[in-house]
Amino acid sequence: MARLDNNTFDDREIQRRIFDDEGFQYNRDVSANTKLTTIIASLATVIAAIVALGVLISTLTVELQKTNNLEVLMGNVAGHSMVNITGHDDALTTTQTTLHPTGSTSNIDQSAIHATPAVVSMASTDNTADAVSGNGLLTVTVIGLDASGDAQTEVVTMTGRTKANTIATFSAVNGLRAATVGSGKKNAGTIWCGTGTFTAGVPAVRIFALHIGANVGQTAYYTVPAGKTLYFRKFTTTIGTLNKDIEYFVEQSTDGLFWYKETTLPMIGDNFHGDIIALSGIVAGSHIRIEALGSATTSVTAILSCELVDD
Repeated sequence: MARLDNNTFDDREIQRRIFDDEGFQYNRDVSANTKLTTIIASLATVIAAIVALGVLISTLTVELQKTNNLEVLMGNVAGHSMVNITGHDDALTTTQTTLHPTGSTSNIDQSAIHATPAVVSMASTDNTADAVSGNGLLTVTVIGLDASGDAQTEVVTMTGRTKANTIATFSAVNGLRAATVGSGKKNAGTIWCGTGTFTAGVPAVRIFALHIGANVGQTAYYTVPAGKTLYFRKFTTTIGTLNKDIEYFVEQSTDGLFWYKETTLPMIGDNFHGDIIALSGIVAGSHIRIEALGSATTSVTAILSCELVDD
């Protein structure tokens, strides 16, 4: 290979490639090379930032799902579920009781099974329709906790006013739900869960109740399962035009002796709803109830919307 002046390249010039194959001298731009190195380093920084942003978006998406009730209701957020503690009474009076059907003439008492888990019994105030051969409620699902405080359910076949026992023992009952119904499509009588002697379908010790025609229990009493923490989100109540006192209680201790009254809502009007931010998480084994009284006989429904989270 020769220069344009017919002089041959020396070895040092060939190694450094100062000249191209045609013999023209390269114009080495040191500053451009430095800029190129800087650009490459900047690209690496940008790529790392994009990766970090992707991780952040993924984390925020999960957190957003946790605060989105719809996602929780759809079962898309692992370890989270929605719980509505609902109570209804058609005949609220000046006697304060835990909200449940026929609350003016009775009250809810789960203290015995909290202390000593036991078999519970089901019966209806209607002797014919709410039985396996009737057209009302045929079978009912009992939703509650076992002796260890873990969630359990059991389906019980109805036998009218004659009590039908569970096989499992329960330390708490958190709900009743129609499992199968006859041609009437709903329970004909008030469905009672309780212990002791039943008279005309009503137990001596009243644990939970399902209102006539509701198919889902409307008793405002709930025990937090083992391994879970409950968070209050919203309180909603629909009432008549007479004065009411709506209260919700949290039993922070499990000995049944201490009830913490979180708030009292003196109601005049027909509706109230709002977010609850006063309480931290309610731990496993705690009992929640909504109580009410009124200045005269009237109906009231209250719902405490909560989120149940795995510990």
